[in-house]
Parts: sequence; C-alpha cells; structure tokens
Amino acid sequence: MKQVLSLIILILLTVSKSTGMETLILEGVYQGKNIYVQNTIPESGVGYSVFEVRVNGVPTSDELNSWAIEIDLASLDFGLGDTVLIKIYYKPGPQPKVLNPEVLLFLSTFDIVSQQISTTGEFTWTTTNENGSLTFVIEQYKWNRWVKSGEVYGIGTPTENNYYFEITPHSGENKVRVYQLDFTKEKRYSKPLTFQSEVKEVKFKRVTEEDKFIFSDKTLYEIYDYNDRIAMRGYGEVVNYINLPKGPYYLYYDNKTTSFSKISE
Repeated sequence: MKQVLSLIILILLTVSKSTGMETLILEGVYQGKNIYVQNTIPESGVGYSVFEVRVNGVPTSDELNSWAIEIDLASLDFGLGDTVLIKIYYKPGPQPKVLNPEVLLFLSTFDIVSQQISTTGEFTWTTTNENGSLTFVIEQYKWNRWVKSGEVYGIGTPTENNYYFEITPHSGENKVRVYQLDFTKEKRYSKPLTFQSEVKEVKFKRVTEEDKFIFSDKTLYEIYDYNDRIAMRGYGEVVNYINLPKGPYYLYYDNKTTSFSKISE
C-alpha cells in the first residue's frame, strides 16, 4: 500500500450527469489523523448532501446524516505513510467543505541513525522513520550564518535510507546539517556535524583600478549590497565586479567576510 506520491494531496470536483451526483476527491497519505467534513443541504432542500464516503474504494460506516462528518481513518488499519484516496459522494448543490485536508500531507518524522563527513566534504547520513518523500536541505555554517549548499530528495520509507552529498569545504572548522520542511512550516534539523578541513586559508588582493579581486586559491564567494541583497556569487580565483553599481558592498569568501566600496560607475 505504501508508495511515493508525485502529488501529495489533491482535491478535485467532478460531476456525473448520468447519475446526478457530484464527487469530492482527496488523495494523500495517512498521518494518524481523521478527516472532518462540513456537510451541506442539497438543491432539493431535503436531508443532507453527502450520501456515501469511500476510502480506497471501500464504503465507510461513518455517520453521514449530520452537519459534521468524521471520516474515521484510524479504524481502517492504515500505517503511517500509507496512501489514502477518499471519495465523498454528494447530491447536486453546495459542495461540502473538508475542514482539515492538510492532515493528508507528509510530515517530517525522520530520525538520524548515523552521519559522517570526510575532510574533503563527502557527506553521508542514514535515516529511519521517514513517512513521506520530503526534500532534505543541506546547510553549511560559514560567514556567521547557515548557508544552503544543496538538496537531496527524501526516499520517504520508514526503513533505513542512505544519502550522499558533496559539499565544498572552506578552511578551518566546518559545520554541516540537514533539515526538512513540511506543511507545518517548521524546519526539522539534524544535529550539526563538525569537521576540520584540509583546505588552505584563502587570501585575496584587490585590484581597484580593474574592479576585481584575486584570491590565492579557488573559493566560493558571494557579494551583497548594504541592503543585504545578493549581487554576485560564484566559485573561482578571480571576481570581476566592474558591472556592479557604485556603492558599498560585503564580500563573503572562504570562511571570511569583508566590506568594500565600488567608487566608479
């Protein structure tokens, strides 16, 4: 029953002219919560609109003759992360309202079993207890803040899952971590992993008349204006900023920061 969904949750309205009924469809994954529906009165004005609910093709025994309907998924022997397809059949008229469709969205539940990183930046981690395919975001700590390095798509199964990502280390102490972001908008982090890299300290000289920096070795760099807006980023030994507007800037490189001003247009 478990599967990775390309579409996490779907709500559709279809109309069947031959039978005069309408269908509300929800699709997602079981996260341990029941679905609540606000019923309506049909066009006929008699009774309530919803007359049948099917979960994965099987009719439920939920009480439908009420303003408030609880679709009892907990009684249907679902495991966390199992696929759920709900079809709510109702008479023509106002559409019933699903009050909590977000409970069919993936939640971040991963546990870190192990994580390792080499001095050259080869980062591996193993998880268990994933109940949905959420993206892992990899971050490095540098320039006095956490900076995104990349993403790896989560496998999403509760068994052990292995992941690999290569970061670009800077000189000195490095820190790396991963996080997932689910529909609650709360980031769920792993513990930071610290290592000492073999990268040599990068130095630079500024060639003011040519509007460029020359580094002693290749390095990741970013340039921000004084409003903290990104102006340039890249990887290399030379940064030519001749096309930047006149004004003050911050230069981030290796594990260092500095400020400078572009004088000429």
